[in-house]
Amino acid sequence: MVGGGPEKKLLRGYVIRAFGHRSIADVCRGFAQKNPGQKIREVLAGHDISHGLADMADTFCNLQNERNEADYNFVRSYTKEDAMIIYNLAKIAHQKWQNIKDDETTKIFLAALLVHQNLKTSR
Repeated sequence: MVGGGPEKKLLRGYVIRAFGHRSIADVCRGFAQKNPGQKIREVLAGHDISHGLADMADTFCNLQNERNEADYNFVRSYTKEDAMIIYNLAKIAHQKWQNIKDDETTKIFLAALLVHQNLKTSR
């Protein structure tokens, strides 16, 4: 969305800080279910959510749950194997991202991540 390369590093940092975890989770849940709320359905304008995007969004939700468990569940402990499984989920999602990053629906997904909280329905 912003682009790569060292000349875009500062802009990427700005964009990254614009994302709120709750908003990201809301958008990802919608795209993972392939049935987003009305706000997003309107902007999709008939585009279908690809299996790859739905899978990546679902993986994000799972990783976010694991992060919350690690941060707030003080009785839970992680083995090295647990950590490797979680790491591999993230690595696979990143690899899959390379296949969908230029899709039109993925561009809508990225925009939704930034503006979801403030997006108004057209009605």
